[in-house]
Amino acid sequence: LLDPRNITVSFAGTAGLDDVAAFATSPSTDRTIAASTINAATSNITLQANTDITVNAPISLSNAGIGLTMNAGRSIVLNQNVTTNGGGFTATINDAGASAADRIAGQAAFTMQAGRSIATGGGAVQISSGSFGGGGVTYVGDMTIRNVSTSGGAVTISNQVGDIRGNPDIATGGGAISLTSFNQQLGDLTTTGTVSLTGTGAGTVTGNGAITANALSLAGAATGFDLGSEDNPVQSVTGTVGDIDFLDFSGFDIAGLTATGAGGATFTSDGTVTQSGPISVMADTLTLNGGAAAFLLTDTGNRVLRLAGTAGTASFYGGGGYDVAGLTTFGDLTLSGDGNITQSGAIAAQGLLLRGSAAYDFSTDINNSVTTIAADTSGSVTFTNAGALQVGMVGGVAGIATGSAEIRTLADELVLARGISASGGGTAIVVAPATDLVNTFGATALSAPGGRWLVYTRNRAGATFGGLDSGNTAVWAATYATLPPAGVAAGGNRYLFNETQTLSFAAADASKVYGSDGSAALQSAYTVSGLAT
Repeated sequence: LLDPRNITVSFAGTAGLDDVAAFATSPSTDRTIAASTINAATSNITLQANTDITVNAPISLSNAGIGLTMNAGRSIVLNQNVTTNGGGFTATINDAGASAADRIAGQAAFTMQAGRSIATGGGAVQISSGSFGGGGVTYVGDMTIRNVSTSGGAVTISNQVGDIRGNPDIATGGGAISLTSFNQQLGDLTTTGTVSLTGTGAGTVTGNGAITANALSLAGAATGFDLGSEDNPVQSVTGTVGDIDFLDFSGFDIAGLTATGAGGATFTSDGTVTQSGPISVMADTLTLNGGAAAFLLTDTGNRVLRLAGTAGTASFYGGGGYDVAGLTTFGDLTLSGDGNITQSGAIAAQGLLLRGSAAYDFSTDINNSVTTIAADTSGSVTFTNAGALQVGMVGGVAGIATGSAEIRTLADELVLARGISASGGGTAIVVAPATDLVNTFGATALSAPGGRWLVYTRNRAGATFGGLDSGNTAVWAATYATLPPAGVAAGGNRYLFNETQTLSFAAADASKVYGSDGSAALQSAYTVSGLAT
C-alpha cells in the first residue's frame, strides 16, 4: 500500500509495497516505485496518492488472480500498459480519502495515452470519479479511455461530472459494459452481454465505432444518443433518452424506448425491426429508415407525435392519434391506432392497410401515391390519391370495411376490385375518381345499409358500372369540386356525372284530311333521345 503525495511507476525506484500504509502516512512525500516490484506481488496491490498516480513503465502482474487498485486524490495517468493475470483493475480519481492539505489543487482526470491498454485476462475493470471536495466541475474533469479488454470481466466506467473521451475500444467477451458520463465519445464496444450507456445531463453520447452486444440499454432523459453513423449489431435496444439516432443493418428488437427530447427517435436498418415493449416519442418524430427493412411495431402501448421515414414494409400501431409526416414503403404499409390519425406529408406505398378504431384523414396531401388500399376499422377513412387507385386486397384484408369512407383520386381512375362497406348513417360512402369509375367487383361493390353512397365519375361512356345500381336518378353536370357531398340534396344512392344531358326531339311526318281533328295523332308523333337516369 503506497500513500504519498504523488506516485510514479517507473523502470526503477526505491519505494517498496509496504513503505506507507495510508493517505495520512508520508502525505507530502513523492514516491517512485519500480514496475518490477509491482509485477512480482503475491497479493492484491493498492496504490494511494493524495494527488497523482503516473505509470511510466508497463505494469504486467505475473501471479494469477492478483488485483491492482489505484486511488488518487486528483489524477491517474497511464503512459504505459497495465496488464493483470486474471485479477481486477480498479481506479478512482478525486478519491474522497485523500488529505485535503496534501492534494494539489486542480481538476482530476483519468488519462490513457494513445495506444495504451488495460488488459485483465478475466478480471473486472472499474474506473470512477470520487467525491473529494463534494465533486463537481471544480474537482473533476474528463476521462480519456483507450483500449480495455477483460476476457470475461465486466467493465464499469463512471464519471458523474465530466466526459468519457478517447473513443475507447472495449472488449469483454461476455462481461457487461457500463459507461456513465455527461458526454461520451465511443469506439468499438464488444460483448455477448449487455452494454449500458448513461448520460448524466444534456450531453451527447456519440458512437464512432460499432456496438456489438446482446442488449443495449440507454439512460438519460436529457441526453442525445448519436449512434447512427456506424453499424451496431445488437439484439435489442431499450431505455429512456432525450433523443436517439440508431443504426443496426441486421435488424433488432425495441424492448421499450422513450424519447423525451425535440430530436425524436430515428431507427435505421435493412433487416427486421420488432418490438417487445412500447415506444413513446411525444415531443417530436419517430422516423423509420431502411429501404429493405421490415418494421413491425404494433405494440398497443405505442404513443408518438409524428411518424415518418422510408422502409421496405412497415406495420405500426399508435394510440391516441398521430400525424404521418411523410412515409414511403416499397411494399405494404399497415397503420393502426385510435384517435385521429392525420398527415402532414405524403404517403407512398404499394399497399396501404388501415386498421383499428381511428379516424383516418389522409386527404390533405396532393402527392399521396398508393397502388391499392384496404381497411378494417370501426372509425372512418378519408383518403385522396394523386393518381389511379384500386380498392383491393392488402395484408389479407379485402376491400374497405369502416364507419364511413371517402375515397378520391386527383388524376386517373378508381378501381373497385373489392367492395366498400360502411356502417354509418348519412352519406356513408363517397367514391370520387378524377376520371372513371371501374367496378370489377360487381353489383354489391358499395354497401351503406344505414346511410347512402355517392359515386362521382366523368361520364357514362367511360365508366364500368359492374351492375352497381343506385336505384335513383343520376345528378348531372356535377363534380366533387362543384357539388361536394354535403351539397347533394337529393336523397338516396346517387351517381354524379360530369356531363350534361342533351335531349333531342324529332317530329314524325303526319297528314290529315281538311276539316278533321288530328290532335290525337300529334300527341305521339315525335321521339326523344339522350335521356338517361
